Amino acid sequence: MSNSKINLFSSSFNEPLSEEQESLTASRLKSKGSETLENKPEKETISVFQISQEKSINQEKIEIEITQFSSDNDVSLSNQTNLDQNSETIQVNQALKVRNYQQAFLIADPRPNPFRITAPQNLHNLAVGIPNPQTSNTVINVNYNGFTPAAQAAFQYAVDIWESLIDSPVQINLTANFTPLGAGILGSAGPTDFWRNFTNAPQTKTWYSSALANSLAGTDLDPSTPEIEANFSSSFNNWYFGTDANTPGNKYDFVSVVLHEIGHGLGFFSFFNYNNGSGNWGLNTGFPSTFDRFVKNGAGKSLINTNLFPNPSTALGNQLTDTWLR
Repeated sequence: MSNSKINLFSSSFNEPLSEEQESLTASRLKSKGSETLENKPEKETISVFQISQEKSINQEKIEIEITQFSSDNDVSLSNQTNLDQNSETIQVNQALKVRNYQQAFLIADPRPNPFRITAPQNLHNLAVGIPNPQTSNTVINVNYNGFTPAAQAAFQYAVDIWESLIDSPVQINLTANFTPLGAGILGSAGPTDFWRNFTNAPQTKTWYSSALANSLAGTDLDPSTPEIEANFSSSFNNWYFGTDANTPGNKYDFVSVVLHEIGHGLGFFSFFNYNNGSGNWGLNTGFPSTFDRFVKNGAGKSLINTNLFPNPSTALGNQLTDTWLR
């Protein structure tokens, strides 16, 4: 890893990262049928496989036997995990993919506390004509829909910042929509899919966002699908589309919002869900995301430790609403 870049796509997340305080809407999963996997135990050793776009799907709803492991790093699971109609899991050779229908929503604070964070130094250097000696191979290709020229320019500036900070040998495709959203909603984004059991996966029994999984595997696991989907409000009236970090006090900086949401799309994304006092995680699959493996309470206890916090349970729900969650 270079001194200036985050080698986001070749690590197993050695440091937990906390997210900014934000309002999240309740997670919703759209029904997409009952595609499930063959009834085979998961193995600790992943063999190399030839990537293919062809998807092998068993159309019947079944229960999958989950082999338990004794490793301290493993998640304690029940012997059977029921994949219901809210979850779409597809087997691509030995890799497993789950379709994600959740996005993290960012809500405008009516009483913001303005502060300024400048862009990385290398972007400032380029702006004034100073060559940047450190280059990035990362390419984030954006499919823009509905953007005004000013909004697209600001969005691309945020994309350029991310490209300068991360390393990925595989192009990241992002679909961005500039469209009317609900009152006060600035934007939303998330990974299109999550993968596990792919070649070079650092950890088993863990879902990786598409962008991260592709980079670790060294190939696009599903070339037909973008890695990130994002929506930003065209009906919000207080945007600042400048790229100079001089946002007026009564405006909301579009670049900052895009930076934040792209981060969710890259994999800073949790499966934890709270509903009527009960907490759950795993998108009905029984497996956490990479992010979820680092979520702890104030006592340093992992929230995916089902010996302490069954999934689902009110005990987990209490943890998700505790002010010491980190």
